[in-house]
Amino acid sequence: AVTVGLLLAARAEPRWHLAAVLLCLTAAAILTVARIRNPGIEALAWMAGMALASASAALIVGLLLAFGADLPFEDRERLREVALRSLAGLLAHQRAAGSTDSAVQTALRLVELDPLQEPAHRALMQLYVDTGRRGSALRQYQFCVATLQRELRTEPEAQTKALYHEILRRGQ
Repeated sequence: AVTVGLLLAARAEPRWHLAAVLLCLTAAAILTVARIRNPGIEALAWMAGMALASASAALIVGLLLAFGADLPFEDRERLREVALRSLAGLLAHQRAAGSTDSAVQTALRLVELDPLQEPAHRALMQLYVDTGRRGSALRQYQFCVATLQRELRTEPEAQTKALYHEILRRGQ
């Protein structure tokens, strides 16, 4: 109920969106601690944590899209960083749980939000390979290379190149 109230307040007053985000992140932390202290509820806490992480990430990205243009630059960048961290955490959670389809969607959102995040490109490449979509993995690499070249005039990190070459080797 408090989160809903904060979300409604956030619609009227954008400064309240950070309070809603912090509440969601706090709830996720509480669930994590509960899981550690009481292993008997681990499966329930894991599912609830996954749902909460997904909802938190969606909320943060939604708030960024809804209010981002109206926020001062510093607030917009702070919210963008929170969104990136939330999505990266959700992606790790989904990969650990074997939720490949959801992980692909989360990685795509990460790349959309910040195309310069090479770890997101690598995760997406690996997820594509894991689901038998080698062509998509190779295209993702090319997208990464083109983006880094256009935006930063640089090449991918060694780790990204190594994954690409491994994908090429496995296909032969």
